[in-house]
Amino acid sequence: MDTVLTSISGLTTDYLSKGNQPQKTGDGTFESIMQAAMDIVNEANDLNTAAEYEEMKVSLGYAENTHDLAIALEKAELAVQYTVAIKNKVIEAYKEIMNMQI
Repeated sequence: MDTVLTSISGLTTDYLSKGNQPQKTGDGTFESIMQAAMDIVNEANDLNTAAEYEEMKVSLGYAENTHDLAIALEKAELAVQYTVAIKNKVIEAYKEIMNMQI
């Protein structure tokens, strides 16, 4: 399951360890985190498109087996669940920051 989540998110332990340290290049930490988040959303969209394509193949009779459809649907569902979980954590962190006393 870890390999599925890693492949879906594009985040690796190398990225996470780099994210904790300020970067000295022009690529800021916040920017790289936002880019990773956008990559996650784009990958979820790609997996949903692939699932829709597999559905069309099955409905038109071009699919040789239905296992490809089941796999594509499961990947798309996991990607959406993962993306929603990340979105919820970001919103929760934002609300916590907004409630901090200065």
